[in-house]
Amino acid sequence: MMPPAPLQALATTFMLHDVTIINPGASRAERQSLTVRGGVIQNITASAAIADREALRNYSGMFVLPGLADMHAHLPPDNPLRLTSYFLLLNLAHGVTSIRDAGDLDGTSIKAQRDATRDGYPGPRVFACGPFVSAGERKWANTVLLKTPDDAEPVVAKLKVDGFHCIKAYDGLTLPMVNELRRAADKHGMKLIGHVPELLSYEQALVPDTQHLMGVAAPAATSTIPDHRLPLVRGWGQVDDDRMRAIVAITRQAGIANTPTLVYEQQLLKLEAYALSKDSPDARLLPRLYRDVVWHPDTGIPAYRGMTAEDFARVRIAHAKKMQLVRQLYETGMPLYLGTDVQQPFISPGISLHQEMRLFEKSGVPLAAIWEMATSRAARSLGVAQLGSIMSGAPADFLIFREDPSQNLNALETLEAVVAQGRLYSKADIDAKVAEYRVHYEGIIFDRLSVGLAKAALRRTAADAH
Repeated sequence: MMPPAPLQALATTFMLHDVTIINPGASRAERQSLTVRGGVIQNITASAAIADREALRNYSGMFVLPGLADMHAHLPPDNPLRLTSYFLLLNLAHGVTSIRDAGDLDGTSIKAQRDATRDGYPGPRVFACGPFVSAGERKWANTVLLKTPDDAEPVVAKLKVDGFHCIKAYDGLTLPMVNELRRAADKHGMKLIGHVPELLSYEQALVPDTQHLMGVAAPAATSTIPDHRLPLVRGWGQVDDDRMRAIVAITRQAGIANTPTLVYEQQLLKLEAYALSKDSPDARLLPRLYRDVVWHPDTGIPAYRGMTAEDFARVRIAHAKKMQLVRQLYETGMPLYLGTDVQQPFISPGISLHQEMRLFEKSGVPLAAIWEMATSRAARSLGVAQLGSIMSGAPADFLIFREDPSQNLNALETLEAVVAQGRLYSKADIDAKVAEYRVHYEGIIFDRLSVGLAKAALRRTAADAH
């Protein structure tokens, strides 16, 4: 079950000569030379007529942009399948050099990521939120429960000591609990992101970085058994223009950021044509356990089992209205981030962020603004100085393209190299390593064992959900 050996970097100290450097929303400079050393961009100067003989000339004439950030991702758990290094690699394969991990079900994914990094497997920077913070019944093992609002302060303090970057608000929280979580997160210099709890509205909860546009639709009716089926699309049929204007107003007034994850509904609709969708190139990036087990419409993730024509119609309505609201929120000038909710049906690491960028563009957000959201704006939220920019002293996380993707997203397909934490990897080498993983996953032992383990995990998940 051991994964392939780690991909090795081509260089850690190098110079690029005669490249165009693009800082989205800020600057564009042609014919530049850029030097990387010690994981940092050492200097940027106008290219001389005769470049340093150590310059990587095969990248001359290309376009250099900051690495992308996925602001709502989920890494796989630590188990015998050892999928983590592959998820990290797929992110790099699509230019994603930072991810905000929004939690997992059993609390093992960050340990697996740290172990993979220790063992030399390359990947993006990971900013982890840690366990879900909830109230009421424990839905998942990786949950911290608040019994009273006063519990918020010690919970946040411990998560800070444990090295987490953000707090993930989840289900069951009361308004006083959310208010205390917000106060405690501010006190300890952490970000509060997450769900709007099911019995609160967007304007009541005021989650500083709201995920999935939750709370825009009317809160669920009070029930002793929470309805966890399709929670991200519930109630959007009643969201009209007046409601959207109210959301835009409160967003501006309260300074709320949003991570809409538009790709969630787009990919969820692929369950309607499951037999065709499971053979799509992006679905086949992941091992068969996802296509044939986790994403199966009848026996897969419990929340999506047995979806009806009416369910798919609700998803379409929610998707269309969320696209409309994203454009309106963009026009407020308040932060929007790009996130994917990786591992939900047909959402694969890395490529799903490209899909999210295209959906933002389809919603009417200008391409220059999308690039800024995916790089420097996201980096400011993540809190690493100069991350998401290409300038002297900045962390060396950037992408090299043959064509300019800041002018046309189709040029994302012309990625030639990825520099992650100062290490340069050619796209050809990354693709070769991806192909090596896919052969590994298609081997009879891994394939059969992984499918069996996935089915067992789903049985446990279904039991937990009840």
